[in-house]
Amino acid sequence: MSESRLARVPENSRVATLRVIAHSTRVRNSAEPGRYLNHWVIYLHTERGQVVRINMRMKNSTEWPYELIPGVDYGVPGFLEITAYERFAVTPTMVKSWDAPMLGRPRVKDFINNLVSNKRQLYTMSKCGAGCRYWIYTVMSDFAEAMFIGEQSVPFMHERLMRWYEGTIDNVTQGPLRTMPQGRFWEHNDWDREMRRYDPRLPNSDMRSYWVDPDSD
Repeated sequence: MSESRLARVPENSRVATLRVIAHSTRVRNSAEPGRYLNHWVIYLHTERGQVVRINMRMKNSTEWPYELIPGVDYGVPGFLEITAYERFAVTPTMVKSWDAPMLGRPRVKDFINNLVSNKRQLYTMSKCGAGCRYWIYTVMSDFAEAMFIGEQSVPFMHERLMRWYEGTIDNVTQGPLRTMPQGRFWEHNDWDREMRRYDPRLPNSDMRSYWVDPDSD
């Protein structure tokens, strides 16, 4: 979708649909031998046809050039990317998708503010390297509590999150998971204190990456 990427996120645009997509990866799932990890992403489809991607991903080796301290009960820190696109486009890694209808007409910034107020940008993956499923389930629960989406969307999505998906959109293979690896959410002070164990400089707790368009209607 990079060819249609916008310079700024249209924060004032109304959201028509929330779509959750399971992507395929080539990363082996240590919790499910013989399977690959799925990567889960939220896409906000606006009334104008634009798409805002909400992606909690693992930091790469450039962003996180450290070895985890032996004995810690968490995995590599996540990085919350919020990016916008002129239109939605299917990519080869997309395997399965589900839509959650809106309650009312929330704006993109309502979702972003909800994420930040609940500190969902402060997240470490599980020790096995997974954790985006649990992150998606948690923020979907937040969105339902804020009445952006119906509460029935949460158990519906949980059932889908408890399955693995492989193949392509037109030819999907799926099966049940034994468990949903859970990452860890942090408070700001705890996050800063823990990250200073890796880097003595005070890190920036606000890990969001997105652009604000002040001219949006």
